[in-house]
Amino acid sequence: MTFPVKSVQILESEGSASKQSGGRFGIYQDAGSHLILLQKELDDIETWIEEIMPTEPSIDELNKAFIAWTDQRYRQNNLSDELIDIYEAAMPSWMSARGIYRYWRKHRIPQE
Repeated sequence: MTFPVKSVQILESEGSASKQSGGRFGIYQDAGSHLILLQKELDDIETWIEEIMPTEPSIDELNKAFIAWTDQRYRQNNLSDELIDIYEAAMPSWMSARGIYRYWRKHRIPQE
């Protein structure tokens, strides 16, 4: 696991928080369960980027692929169109794709 998870590990090691605020979606009453789900999502994203990034997609290609992948995951989890719209308004998938692109180029491509 190399995707940025240090913050999750720090929060888990603290162990004292019973609630957690996701910033855009309110307070989660069970911080421990939420951190487990967050770690799973980060692991899934890492698996996805390790599959797609070696093909050296352009930022536009990555953006389209990530939006499609995210939409597929929304549908697999039976999210309603209304909830998808809320998630996308709070944190658009294209913003995540651009962050993934910068992360890969900065931290995962061997420096020459």
